[in-house]
Amino acid sequence: MELNAEDGGNRKFIMVQLPEPTEEDSASRSAGFATIADISRKRISVVGERIVESNGLQAPDVGFRAFKLTDTNFSKWRVASDTDASTLEQHLLDLRDSAAGAATPDALLTEILLKQGYSLTEHMGDTEVAGLKLQMVGEGLMLAYLDEHTKPTLEQLRAVLAEKPARFVILEDALQGDDELKTNLVQECKSRGVELWTA
Repeated sequence: MELNAEDGGNRKFIMVQLPEPTEEDSASRSAGFATIADISRKRISVVGERIVESNGLQAPDVGFRAFKLTDTNFSKWRVASDTDASTLEQHLLDLRDSAAGAATPDALLTEILLKQGYSLTEHMGDTEVAGLKLQMVGEGLMLAYLDEHTKPTLEQLRAVLAEKPARFVILEDALQGDDELKTNLVQECKSRGVELWTA
């Protein structure tokens, strides 16, 4: 980061740190750092702040992303074959939503990127098209609609596809069982050369 600030470079790096707990009676723990990974994130932030203070408007991008291993953010089948009927019925009802209840759009997008083989260093951001809040990946690489509670109209989806993303991702539940809308979306994607992926 300091070299980028000095010579205008665009170096990137990956740091890996196990979430090893800090000692319970340590200065780190009393300062609020539960793991070594917490300390690492803080150190990167402090260096970034120092670079921005030193370079003002000429400072390079010092932002970073932190990821951790976790279970899937999508609903999944978790029932043994000998489960009783009432438990099975409840589990089927729980699977009505594509995403787990606490899943954020960022977490869903990150998992989708990994599943599709994209790099986690791709530029990601929020955008809005025709009143739909979307996640954007790269320049025209992917647009994703990850709101399973708000059903888009065909006109809104056409406006999204008019942006010409290489791939469009939509949660299955966003279509709310509307087979006609899904069929029209599939045809619109085919005619525009946009790869469609439902989650």
